[in-house]
Amino acid sequence: MRKVLNFINNRFLYKVIYILVSISFVTILGEVKLINSITSKIMILWSIYIILRDIILYKFKNYTRYHMFLILFLIVFLLSIVFNTGKVENIKIFLVAIIEFFALFSLEERASIKESINNIINLSKIMVFLSFIGGIISVMMLFFNTKITIGSNSYGISGKLFSGIYNNENTLGIMAFISIILSIVVLANGFNRDKYIYFLNICLQIFILYKARANSAVLAMLIFIVVLIILNIKNSFIKATAILMLFTSSVFTWYKLYNTGKLSLYLNGRYAIWKTAIKVIKENMYFGVGNANVADSVIKASKAPLMGVEGGGMHNIFIQISVANGLISSIIFILFLLFIILFIHKYIMNNYGSSNINVIILSFSLLISLIAINMFEANLIYIVSFISFTFWSMLSFILQITESPYRHI
Repeated sequence: MRKVLNFINNRFLYKVIYILVSISFVTILGEVKLINSITSKIMILWSIYIILRDIILYKFKNYTRYHMFLILFLIVFLLSIVFNTGKVENIKIFLVAIIEFFALFSLEERASIKESINNIINLSKIMVFLSFIGGIISVMMLFFNTKITIGSNSYGISGKLFSGIYNNENTLGIMAFISIILSIVVLANGFNRDKYIYFLNICLQIFILYKARANSAVLAMLIFIVVLIILNIKNSFIKATAILMLFTSSVFTWYKLYNTGKLSLYLNGRYAIWKTAIKVIKENMYFGVGNANVADSVIKASKAPLMGVEGGGMHNIFIQISVANGLISSIIFILFLLFIILFIHKYIMNNYGSSNINVIILSFSLLISLIAINMFEANLIYIVSFISFTFWSMLSFILQITESPYRHI
């Protein structure tokens, strides 16, 4: 019995298993519906146990001051459920948000800095191993021109599209991107006898990233490099100037594309979705239309067919939140991200030269990149996604290091 309790009380193990389960959902393993259904229910029960244990045993000590933003977010979410239809489906999505906010994004009461760094490294190693195996199988499918069709889903090669063992090429590309960065995180912690495996994995995933042609993953890689460069600029004036120049050039580029009519071309249908979504937000500004009604509401508000709404939502997490739960929720979530980014950045600036700072910088840059992906996707909250679960778990490990003096909410 003690071994069972030790197992289910192991917060790191819980996070790792949940990420592994979420990865299986987006691969060909996701076609085994019975196993997915059973594992989902087990993980939900485990999540509820983790949250109740935190509240009863630790009296909210495993949560940070930033959880106040998430509590406000959930309050508005509840009001959105009350005022909108589709309550059963909305409650299910509400439960997913609670799991992300309070089970995955929770701290270990007695975790030291060394233990937190080890958590980051061990999680990285596990995800690299899985993505390496998945990458090898995917490349073999590419070389042998293999296509596997199960129901309406295709794996491997489908025309010009290459998705490997994953459910689409975008997922394959994002997994390759994450695998590259996590390999670098492991190498940054110190070279060991396995270093050549991580170099080999980086080469493999770069090849996959090239073949997948996933625009979101390429954008994430560019953002990662830019953030990494900025974080390594120690002079505050130079750093502020670089950020201002990047922001100004980005705004100018978007404005230029909009004026020339090329913006919709580059956004691959997202422009039409966003334009229609803004109409829906204006009409449902405070509590949105409810998560269950997002796709239907936007489709009904559009005069022309919208591609990708039913499968990918609004393709922007902030627009997704605004449509689903209202503009207030979106503002709260933006403030949450902003305060966390500023605090972790301050910690990095004050701890240059300290041991393991490179691991924190790389992990933090990865988180920023995942946020950047969600400017064009909507998988940071609301859904069971390896992207969202990686984000919330990795964020919790970083805050265990940076937030320890201010832990209580």
